[in-house]
Amino acid sequence: MTQALQKLGLELATAMTAAYEAGLAILKLSDKVSSGANSYALKPDKSPVTQADYVANDIIRRIILGRFPRDGWLSEENTDDTSRLDKSRVWIIDPLDGTSEFLKGIAQFCVSIGLAIDGIGQLGVIYNPLLRELYWSVLGQGSFVRNGDFGTRKISVSPVHRIDQAKLLASGREMGNRPFSRISSAVKEVKKAGGLAFKLTSVAQGSADASLTFTPKGQWDVAAGMVIVQGAGGDVTDLNGQPLVLNLQDPLITSGIVYAGASLLPQLVGLAGI
Repeated sequence: MTQALQKLGLELATAMTAAYEAGLAILKLSDKVSSGANSYALKPDKSPVTQADYVANDIIRRIILGRFPRDGWLSEENTDDTSRLDKSRVWIIDPLDGTSEFLKGIAQFCVSIGLAIDGIGQLGVIYNPLLRELYWSVLGQGSFVRNGDFGTRKISVSPVHRIDQAKLLASGREMGNRPFSRISSAVKEVKKAGGLAFKLTSVAQGSADASLTFTPKGQWDVAAGMVIVQGAGGDVTDLNGQPLVLNLQDPLITSGIVYAGASLLPQLVGLAGI
């Protein structure tokens, strides 16, 4: 075990526990979704939010800040406390990424827990409770997935390096953006998928070659997944090919996001036309 992993060993274990417990709570509440009893509200950006989002958020916050009370906190489901800007270590959380998919019972919703230190993503944990898949990475230490039925394995991005051979994941919203037509005509295949954390883990384990978004996203959408993609041999940048910096004053990433293997990524940046 390296010194870097030793330093974040407790953080990783804590994040895993929080992700599992939040995922169990989400699954219990999914029964209410299937019965129609779990209502949802719409946020100002028209995205849905449910009781499961808030319950999972409270579980994660209790576990993580209970262990690391001096750390900063940024979550999609809490009012932003800008005191985080004065802290070196900040946890960046999406307690239920892919709420729309959760409401439909599609296995593309995840718990996403990231840790940034001095603006750089250092640790990421993503849990897909319906598939029982836990993904994690500590910066520089590789990326892994644990499945309840198949054990633990190291993951890596797809070896595909030609854009015309690439299989791309995209949401319906992204497919409606004008620049997307250039990309869809250049790649081999486009598959529709929702939930940014789900798409990030798909790219990290090589079941998809790349994905991107033109629409603004929260830092919480990408903080965990970017570490996992990087640990799997890929990269995550904005649509100009610039690295993403976390724990900025504006919690939104407005410049778009692209993620893929290292050789595919600049080809996608070029096609995006930003």
